[in-house]
Amino acid sequence: MSQFNSLQLLQALKADLQTVTNAILNFTPDEEMLNSAPVPGKWSIAQVLEHLNFYHNFYLPEIEKAFSKHKQIYNDDNSKFTSGRIGGYLTKIMQPDAAGKVSNKTKAFKDYIPAPYLNAQNVLNSFLQNQIRFANLIEQAQHYDLNSLRVPMSITKLIRLKLGDMLRVLVVHQQRHLIQINDAIEMLERQQLYKQ
Repeated sequence: MSQFNSLQLLQALKADLQTVTNAILNFTPDEEMLNSAPVPGKWSIAQVLEHLNFYHNFYLPEIEKAFSKHKQIYNDDNSKFTSGRIGGYLTKIMQPDAAGKVSNKTKAFKDYIPAPYLNAQNVLNSFLQNQIRFANLIEQAQHYDLNSLRVPMSITKLIRLKLGDMLRVLVVHQQRHLIQINDAIEMLERQQLYKQ
């Protein structure tokens, strides 16, 4: 099981989250492009963002609830977080590889599959608001024990991950889907060039 300096881990997660947010802010596709599947059977950019919104809508309130039930502590420069077995495994299988590719394909749970056509601007706005909320929660996490505070999983509340693991899983999940978004943008831009 991996061990981390708690404060350094949180700083790294916040930086990784900001990288995802900046990437989304830096592309400005129109509504049609946001809702266009790059190839039949693949999710559109709006669907990927809505999938991430589904996770935000479950996990961000659960993290806030966990904060409200626990006492704040003082994490000093020597505070350590040790990843749990399940949290470490989920992070490992979700995380893009060293080349920035997704090597382990996973299927989304039924409740987390978005509709085929969405109000893309609303989806994008919700995603960006959730990113701000998530960044604030990572900031607040420095006042809690990343080892003892537990957050339930969406698939079953019987499984509860350590706060540190839950934050790691949520960030690598976004990194994974950012690759999917970038691939979709590249395909859609190529298709537009062929049409001209």
